[in-house]
Amino acid sequence: MEISGCFECQEIPMLGHLPRLKDLYLRDLRNVRSISPSFYGESDCSSTSSNDGQGTKVSFRSLKRLTIRDMLNLTEWEEAQTSRMQVFPCLEYLILDRCGKLTHVPHLRGSGASLKEMKISSCDELRELPYDLGSLQSLETLDIRACRNLQSISYQNGQEGLLSLRKLFIVWCNELSNLPNEMLKCSKSLQHLSVWDCQNLTSFPEMSGMGSLQKLIVGGCNNLTSLIELEIGQFSNFNSFQDFFDGIEHIKSLEKLELLGRADWISLPDELQHLTFLKKLRIRDFGMEELPDWFGNLSSLEKLSLFGQEDWVSLRYQFQHLTSLKELEIHTFGMEALPDWFGNLSSLEVLSLSCCEKLRHLPSKEAMQRLTKLKKLHIWGCPLLEEKFKAESGPDSEWPKISHIPYW
Repeated sequence: MEISGCFECQEIPMLGHLPRLKDLYLRDLRNVRSISPSFYGESDCSSTSSNDGQGTKVSFRSLKRLTIRDMLNLTEWEEAQTSRMQVFPCLEYLILDRCGKLTHVPHLRGSGASLKEMKISSCDELRELPYDLGSLQSLETLDIRACRNLQSISYQNGQEGLLSLRKLFIVWCNELSNLPNEMLKCSKSLQHLSVWDCQNLTSFPEMSGMGSLQKLIVGGCNNLTSLIELEIGQFSNFNSFQDFFDGIEHIKSLEKLELLGRADWISLPDELQHLTFLKKLRIRDFGMEELPDWFGNLSSLEKLSLFGQEDWVSLRYQFQHLTSLKELEIHTFGMEALPDWFGNLSSLEVLSLSCCEKLRHLPSKEAMQRLTKLKKLHIWGCPLLEEKFKAESGPDSEWPKISHIPYW
């Protein structure tokens, strides 16, 4: 059923009693100022709604899609007046668009259990969402745009909601200052996350365990200060690494980034050079033997973990400029010797070398002794190099290079 362009209509008809109605579209009813309880059929519950056998009235028992659009003067949407009225028990799609004066959407009792998609846009006066997100275990898409006075998103602690969420868009919500801390932690199916132009957003929820994430867009959030750690899993469905990181340069507070990619991706996006607070970086499963020139400019980087490939026979010169680096982990490279510029890593405290089966030599003794802060050396899975530590003297011994290191 579609009711559209009825400019003189002041009240939405009683429709909750229609037992087979599956799709309801209300559009451009510019004189409707309120959605009242009569909409559900409460004025005559005995004849207009169905009973579930336990004394609870059921309204809109079959409705799956509800769209309310261009209701320019709609200011109020009332709840059912009786607690024994269940509404929209089968609702899967809720769309509110261009209802600029609407200040409140009720938590419609009975709806939400089957909700798959909720889109709310251009509802400037809306202060909060109609549902506690923690209860929406079937929700797959949440799209909130241009709700400029939206102040809060409810998510009760301890709930397992959003287990099915795949797409989350929050755009142009200027009054929103934070997202619930548990919201993304429980969203293990999330594939696309876009948070854009939320000027007052100051904190970001924990994002651990989001191995399914395929695309992240964060931008125009100039006050965002608390997104600290981000772990990104396999990018199996994306042809371009650039697509994923559109907008990441705006996350000025990011301190830890872990990237697990694909062997056919051969470069890092230039946006990463703008992460001026990045302290920890872990990269594995990429085909990028070459590094961009700007990589050496990550002046805040303190820990770097690199997983290479057996046919990579050298470390790129850009590493020598990471003078703030305190911990370096190198895995599965095919070089036979580490370069002497290692001595430039003046802040290095921990060096870990693993599964570098062709590695025979550390940097020269002079270069190693320049690493005056180096306290720990971890070597395993490097049989040719480990063999050279067995003899403390001799032309092939590597022992003199590490004898001054307290722990190895």
